[in-house]
Amino acid sequence: MTPDPGGEAPLARIPSPTAPSGAMIPSPLHWRTVCLLEVVSIQWIPLCPWTRTQQVSSSGSGFIISQNRIMTNAHVVANAIDIRVRPHGSPRRFAGKVRTYGPDVDLALVEIEDSVAEDFWATVADAPRVELAESLPALQETVRALGFPTGGRTLCITEGVVSRVDSIELTPPADTTLVIQIDAAINPGNSGGPVFDSRGYVAGVAFCKDVRSSTDNIGYVIPAEVVRTFLDRCGKARECYTLSPSVPYRWHKLENQSLRAAHKVPHEISGVLLTSVAPFLEGALKVSDVLMKIDGRTISDDGQIELRGHELIQHRYLLRNKGIGDKTTFTVFRDGQK
Repeated sequence: MTPDPGGEAPLARIPSPTAPSGAMIPSPLHWRTVCLLEVVSIQWIPLCPWTRTQQVSSSGSGFIISQNRIMTNAHVVANAIDIRVRPHGSPRRFAGKVRTYGPDVDLALVEIEDSVAEDFWATVADAPRVELAESLPALQETVRALGFPTGGRTLCITEGVVSRVDSIELTPPADTTLVIQIDAAINPGNSGGPVFDSRGYVAGVAFCKDVRSSTDNIGYVIPAEVVRTFLDRCGKARECYTLSPSVPYRWHKLENQSLRAAHKVPHEISGVLLTSVAPFLEGALKVSDVLMKIDGRTISDDGQIELRGHELIQHRYLLRNKGIGDKTTFTVFRDGQK
C-alpha cells in the first residue's frame, strides 16, 4: 500500500445531458452493430456432476466492438453449447463461441467461428464500431436501449432517462457493482444490448430489471467504465481473464455514538470501523481501524463517498473497479492517530 498523498481526488466529471441539434442518436448505421444472440445451453448440476439438465434455448443481445469482438452479458452465454449470431438487418445466422467469460461483472465476449468469420464481417462491413463513453451519464440524460427483447425478432429501441447511479449486489458468482438505473423499457432479450447516451456513445450494457410487483420502470445498465475495466482484465491471451477484486475487509457503520465512544473515535473523524481484514492486508490494515479515505476520497460514517457533485455511492465501488496493477491508498485512524 502506498502512503496517503493527501487531499481529495477529483470527482467524476458530469457530462452535458444535451444532444447535438437535429442529430439522430444513435445513427441507423450504429444499429447495424447490434446482434441477436440465440443460445442453446445445458445446466450442470453441482451436487450431481455426472448429470445435466435438458438443453434450453434462450436469446439475448450483443453489439460489435473493436478487434472483431461482440460484447454481451455473461448470463446470456452461460453454459452455452451453441451460439448463433444474427446482426441487425441480416437474415443469416452465424455460428459463434465464447471468447471471454466474466461472471464477476456479468460480461462476456463472443467471437465468430473461423469457418464463417469472413462472411460475417463482410455482412457488417458498413457498420461503424461503437465507442464507450468516457464518463458516467448525467442524471435525467436521455438514453436509448437497443436490443432484441421479447415481443418480436426485429431490433427494438426504447428511450428513457438516467434515474440514478448506484451500486447493487448481484447474484453470485457476480459481486456488488456500479450500475446506472434507467426508466427505458428493459425486457428479457435486452440483456447484453448497448445503451447509448445523448452524444452517441455507449453509456453501458443493459443487463437486468427490477421485477418486483411494487416497482415500475427500473432497468439496470453496467456502465462503460466497468466494461472498459473488464476489457483491460481480458489480457492478450484469449484464455486469460483476471477476476475483479473483492473488498478485502468487513466493516461496520460508525453512526452509533456509543460505538464511536467505545473505540475512542473523535467527532471530527468520519469513516467505517473495520471488523475483519483479509490476511494479505494485515500489514496495512488492522481490525478496529477506522477507514477514513480510499485514494484520497473521504468515507462518511455510513460508508458512502461522493461520486460527483452531491451524488453518493458506497465506497466499495472504488475497490471493485480497480484495474490490474492499480495501487490503492488507505487512510486510517488508529490508536488516536491518522
